[in-house]
Amino acid sequence: MRNFSFVFILAVFVLGINGKCSQMAALILAPVCGVAADCYLNADNRWVFENQSCERKEKGLPPFLEMKSGKCPTDKPSCGYI
Repeated sequence: MRNFSFVFILAVFVLGINGKCSQMAALILAPVCGVAADCYLNADNRWVFENQSCERKEKGLPPFLEMKSGKCPTDKPSCGYI
């Protein structure tokens, strides 16, 4: 348990906390699709989608228009992770 605490604290320092968007990740696999005007984001779960949505806002990119359960269609390019 002691080693886990050390690794967790080390991970927080290594990853850093930049801006207002959270850097911590939920380890749950429940795929969702983020739909933007020009691209899709295949996210592992709702938390990842919300984090990427926040990152897009901070970078001045167009927001996601909606979130759908499951994988994204392939008729638009991937937004990629920020």
